[in-house]
Amino acid sequence: MLQYADEKFPRQKSGRLPWSDTFKTEFDYVTELEHKLLESEEHEYVHEIPMVEMVYCNRLYRRYKEVYDSV
Repeated sequence: MLQYADEKFPRQKSGRLPWSDTFKTEFDYVTELEHKLLESEEHEYVHEIPMVEMVYCNRLYRRYKEVYDSV
């Protein structure tokens, strides 16, 4: 997702990437899910991802992988 943002959202003079609200929300979702999974590994229990979340993650992957595939 970060590579997608770097490619699709142009840099401003200040150097920040102006992400869209949709992208920010989806990035926050993926980051939160990743933290849950990493935390579950630290505490030696497995956090299972519900099917609804897995389907959503797969949809996000298909949307944002386009830049990665072309490199």
